[in-house]
Amino acid sequence: MKALSVLPVLALLLLGCGGSPQQAALPKASALLALEAIQEIVQEPVRKVTPVAAGRNEKSACIFTMPARAEIQMLHFYLYDPAPAQDIPQLQIIAGEWQEHNAGAGYEILQGTSVPMAWFPGETGVYPATTIALFRQATLVLTGVSQEHAKSLIYQIMLQHNWN
Repeated sequence: MKALSVLPVLALLLLGCGGSPQQAALPKASALLALEAIQEIVQEPVRKVTPVAAGRNEKSACIFTMPARAEIQMLHFYLYDPAPAQDIPQLQIIAGEWQEHNAGAGYEILQGTSVPMAWFPGETGVYPATTIALFRQATLVLTGVSQEHAKSLIYQIMLQHNWN
């Protein structure tokens, strides 16, 4: 009987607290990882990070200066609000939007990853290699690095910000 009297109290507590936790504010794209961590993963000099104007529904974006590369091939981070779902059908919708942005380029859904990811291999001078990752907390797009480097960067971001 005592258990039944606790239920209304729990319900009131939940309603009084809003019922669900607030989503933490997204960090700026430029603050997702330290330059040293990025440089260690990509195994080449990374001189500085520069925030760039967000566009195309981005919450924030940045470019990392890499002296050995042309600007189109430099590492970029684009941060968006989370997708409505974090599954393959939703990833295909977002990848389709990037496919238009990347001159109709083909992509593949990566298998065996902890979060849904899509990979565009890139074409020199046309569009950079692009990786999309769907987290419950955000949608992250990285351009300008190999698939393995992108997966490592995404994994480090996931660990550092406790994203899933």
